[in-house]
Parts: sequence; structure tokens; C-alpha cells
Amino acid sequence: YNNLVFGAKDCSRERVYEILEDLGMTMTLEAVKAPGADQEEEEEESEGEDAQDRWQVSFPYSELAKIHLARAFVMSPEVCVMQRPFSHFSTMSTNTRLMNLIMSMVRNRGVRLPQESVHRRRPRTCFITPEEDWQADMADEVWQIEASSIHVRKNSPST
Repeated sequence: YNNLVFGAKDCSRERVYEILEDLGMTMTLEAVKAPGADQEEEEEESEGEDAQDRWQVSFPYSELAKIHLARAFVMSPEVCVMQRPFSHFSTMSTNTRLMNLIMSMVRNRGVRLPQESVHRRRPRTCFITPEEDWQADMADEVWQIEASSIHVRKNSPST
């Protein structure tokens, strides 16, 4: 849990749990909800580096990749740059879920934040490097960078 919220201001546990659910992170959700999970993390901090890294070997690689994405959604940065965020996931449903969360972060100015305060939050921008056409087709703007030029392939107004 501490790994997910490191540096986040006033982040509720419920919001973190909802983001993990949105990403389909059942293993991580179970781990952070387990009784004594916070206590174990505090004990690990005093045991040294090996104990702190132990959790990493208990999750599959795709779950570890999602942890990085969950951390970004928890932090809710105004500008987010994601280099090939879909490359670690083989199913279309996982990739679509992730793209929908990215779009939600931009349109709602954050993920799982109160809807009534959306007008008070600063806009969010997310740059991604798509690997497939469907990913680019879902974006508000697509810039194709070649050699020394930039071509805008698609520009649709954001909602």
C-alpha cells in the first residue's frame, strides 16, 4: 500500500482500492487489504532492502506493470507520459480497460476523484506511445513524429 501512495497527498484507501479494481489487480488488492498489511510493510522497512523487495517476486510481471500504472493514477499528475503502456498485457480486455482509464483521467481531471470538484481541478494531459492503430484511434489527438517533422493524424475535440 505504501508503495502505491508514496508522495500522494490526501489519498483515501477507498480510492486506491477502486483504482486497483478498475485495473483488474485482484492480487494486489488482496495484498493491500490483508489484515496487518501495513504492519508488515513497517516491519519490512526495518529488516532491510531484501525484505522490501520480497513482494515483487510474489506477483506476475503483468501485475507489477499494473502497479506502476496504478501509482500514476493515484498520483493524478497534470501531465503523464506513458511509454508503451499496453506492451505488457496480452488481452484486448485489459488493454481496453487501461485505455478507458487513461481517457477517464484526462476527461475527469483524475481517476476516482469526486465528480463535484472536477471543475476546480486543473486539466490532465496524457501522452502515450501506441503500438496498434486502435490505441491511436481512441486518442483525442495523434501526432506522428518522423525524422524532422510532426504530422497531426487526427484531432477531435475532447469532451
